[in-house]
Amino acid sequence: MLSLRKLVADRVQVTDEEFNQAYLSQFGEAVKCRLIMVEERAKALELHQQAVANPDQFNQLAKQFSEDEASASVGGLIPPIRRYSGDSRLEDAAFALANGAVSEILQLGDQWIILQAVRRIPASTPSPQSLPAIKEQINDRIRDEKVRVAAGELFADLQAKAKVVTVLGNQELERQYPGVAALVNGQQVLISEVGAEAIKRYGADVLEGEVNRKLLVQALRAEKMQVIQEDVDREIAAGAIASGYVKADGTADLEPWFESITADGTTTVDLYVKDVVWPSAALKKLVEESVEVTQADLENGFESAYGPKVEVLAVVLSDQRTAQKVWEMARDNPTDAFFGGLAEQYSVEPVSASNQGKVPPIRMHGGQPAVEKEAFGLKAGELSGIISTGGKYLVLRCQGYTEPIVSDPAVVQAELLRDLSDRKTKQAMAAKFEQMVSDAEIDNFLETEAAPRIAARPEGK
Repeated sequence: MLSLRKLVADRVQVTDEEFNQAYLSQFGEAVKCRLIMVEERAKALELHQQAVANPDQFNQLAKQFSEDEASASVGGLIPPIRRYSGDSRLEDAAFALANGAVSEILQLGDQWIILQAVRRIPASTPSPQSLPAIKEQINDRIRDEKVRVAAGELFADLQAKAKVVTVLGNQELERQYPGVAALVNGQQVLISEVGAEAIKRYGADVLEGEVNRKLLVQALRAEKMQVIQEDVDREIAAGAIASGYVKADGTADLEPWFESITADGTTTVDLYVKDVVWPSAALKKLVEESVEVTQADLENGFESAYGPKVEVLAVVLSDQRTAQKVWEMARDNPTDAFFGGLAEQYSVEPVSASNQGKVPPIRMHGGQPAVEKEAFGLKAGELSGIISTGGKYLVLRCQGYTEPIVSDPAVVQAELLRDLSDRKTKQAMAAKFEQMVSDAEIDNFLETEAAPRIAARPEGK
């Protein structure tokens, strides 16, 4: 890369237009928007009619119907849209809207999008003292991107003009050029060089995979178990279904699943089975008899997935002193609008800061017991105490509770049982493997070798 950059450096210049666009993208005016995204045009047309008729209900439409989960959970709110920062059609649509107005339907890729402008964010003006550093930073960023593109084009040109003969894998050429992997413009690349470089780059990862496989084989043998083809096929099907490759009858659609796995051009189906499927099937075989879903698991799982959630505004702080200051200001000014302003100014968490404190609703048994206990003890309009969790400090303002999605556990028990069983199985697999590694005696000679040793290729092989 350094060589390519040096070769193209004199071709790259940053124009005034490029600088001005990058500056506006970073410091220019922005539009805070809500978004609804769906895959079907007919559905987009229906939602657009409802949004235009009742703009005040746009956030509820986004929550209920938008297929962009990240923004749907906060009423469709997305990070501010700026000029020259993405798709110009989206930017033009956003900047053409008055506050509260709803855009026409936009097609971006295979998605249909509707925007609603929330408010304009004025351009920011950096201090005169910081302008030189900002200009240098922007110019460097543009120059680096242009150098990257130019270097890619140059390298493609070098490849197109090069005369490359691949010897490795061609038996006739291997006999003609013993010990040679390839010829590049007549210059030899030796098999020993390729082997040494391969071990240097990938040896540790490949060895780790082989060590893990050996540990699993030993564990299966100790338990008098074996992974059969049926186990492998079941694991492949589960992976396909989990990734959305499903036929109309609910079974795994394996052909497109394998195509997606091998799309990178380096992974083969055999490698996928060896490195991913077989280890997973082996671990599952070792733990499946120990996994049990209790009644308490079902009750907690139902409450977490289908029970009421607390809708909150949140400010996330990095130190207790600032958290105390923010909490006092929030207590003395008990409104959502003021709290949202505090989030914009002080929150160190991007979603909270960019959405005026709005974050996804908090559910029970979601893995944050301290936050959940405090949140579920609040009433609408109440302020939490300062919550310490994960090295951060949170202040919450309760906006109310969502309605339970399902009231009868029996309706979803089969689905819940399957999901909980899968989750507990994965946890048991991780714990089992960690214990196996901890108990094993592993002597890694590759890490202690001063230089990797490459075995000589047997004659005629």
